[in-house]
Amino acid sequence: MSRLERERRERDWTGLKLATLMGLHPSSLSQIERGHRKSWPAFREKAAKALGLSKDELFFDDGTLK
Repeated sequence: MSRLERERRERDWTGLKLATLMGLHPSSLSQIERGHRKSWPAFREKAAKALGLSKDELFFDDGTLK
C-alpha cells in the first residue's frame, strides 16, 4: 500500500472524497494509487495539499508513490 493510500485511509476518506478535494476524476486517483499510472506535477501538489503533507512525503523524485 502506498503512503498516499495509507494517509487517505487513516483519515477514513474514500477515493471519491480525496479525488473531489483534488478536483480530479476518481478513476485517475485510483489508477495512480494502484500503480497503473504515473503521477504528474499538478497531481502531486494537489495530493500533498489535500492531505496536509509535503510532496516528498508522498512521492519519489520521479513521481512514483512511496
